[in-house]
Parts: sequence; C-alpha cells; structure tokens
Amino acid sequence: MMSTMHRVTFQQDEITYDAEEGQWLYDVCEAAGASVPFACKAGAVGTCATQVGQGEESLGPQRAREIRSLESNGLVPTQYRLLCLADVHGT
Repeated sequence: MMSTMHRVTFQQDEITYDAEEGQWLYDVCEAAGASVPFACKAGAVGTCATQVGQGEESLGPQRAREIRSLESNGLVPTQYRLLCLADVHGT
C-alpha cells in the first residue's frame, strides 16, 4: 500500500521534496538536503524554529511543548513552527 505524499518546498534552498503523511519536518529537511539548523531535535531549544510561508493547514496541530518552546524564545506560535515537532498531514 502506497502512503500519501505531500510536496514540501524549502524556499531558502530552492528545494522541493515529496514528504510522506505523518513524516516529521526535521526528517524531511534531512532527506531533502535542506540547510536548516538543528540542535536538540526535541523541541527544547528552538533552534529549528521557522516561518511557514504556505501550507500551515497541512501540518499537524501544535502541541503544548512546541508552543512553550516558541514562547520561551520570544516567538509567536501562530507565526512559527519547530521543524522537529511539526509533522506533515493532508488537508
């Protein structure tokens, strides 16, 4: 059975990659070769915070840990996502 794929574009690197349903954006970045900084890979330090240009509705909902991490780094959760805690979903 084939899984559902979703197109993800990393504008800074001009890379487009087909991600699997439920795949973490951190894993998508690594597989695509995108130059995105990571540190803890667990949502603790916020290094991987990024703005989502389009397609926010195609990501899983923000959980409390992600919201706390963004807020503790002075970022607005409705404007940023942590790539290590955001997963790809269809609309």
